[in-house]
Amino acid sequence: MKSIEINIINKTYPDKKSGKELCVLKDFEFKVSRGEFCCIMGPSGCGKTTLLNLASGLDTDFAGEVFINGKTPSISATPGYMFQSPRLMPWLTVRENIELVVLENNASKIDALLEEMAISDFANAYPQNLSGGMQRRVALARTLINEPQLLLLDEPFLSLDLPIANRLRDSLIRAFLKNNCAVLYITHDLSEAIYLADKIFFMSSRPGSIVLEHKINFKRPRSPDNNKIEKIRMQLKQHYPKLLSGIMPS
Repeated sequence: MKSIEINIINKTYPDKKSGKELCVLKDFEFKVSRGEFCCIMGPSGCGKTTLLNLASGLDTDFAGEVFINGKTPSISATPGYMFQSPRLMPWLTVRENIELVVLENNASKIDALLEEMAISDFANAYPQNLSGGMQRRVALARTLINEPQLLLLDEPFLSLDLPIANRLRDSLIRAFLKNNCAVLYITHDLSEAIYLADKIFFMSSRPGSIVLEHKINFKRPRSPDNNKIEKIRMQLKQHYPKLLSGIMPS
């Protein structure tokens, strides 16, 4: 059984300037199985974040269907969702921000994740006392704590220093392999996508649809500085020079 099946006929928003409906996603269909790590790439404004909101069940106002293990997204089938910004509750400590979403009271699991993210010493600190990178570590821990079968991540490590970003990517991969979950991960970094993904979905400009599904035949464990990543990146850019702009060759 697939972990997630998405069939979006269209998703529109009202355009305040014209008074008409603005189509963001159209004829968008794919399936992702458990144990697949999939990256989503496309030009700004093509509907990537909107796609994750539909997949998570946060937005249900669209024409089409979304199923997680054969059911529509709900509290009982909630994916782990890490947004572009950490979205921590400022009045709660690091530990309390994680406890806020825990489905089963398991202090040892929280302790293990705090250790994994190297933030154990800050368990009782408040978000405003943390660096941006540390806030993202807390957000990742909160996303992983319930070991969801589906992970949704929206450019989670954007603007982080490379060593910190690589540490968090490795933590994410370990959780992915341990839990055998499905992952949808938005990125604008092709090298990052090749390093992380089993397959990459490339989107067109708005209204967004899939223009290419590319499998990454690169066994794990991988290293972010492996020459094979650059080789695959250059091959994609040579074969599809306008792909990252959402344009496939005719």
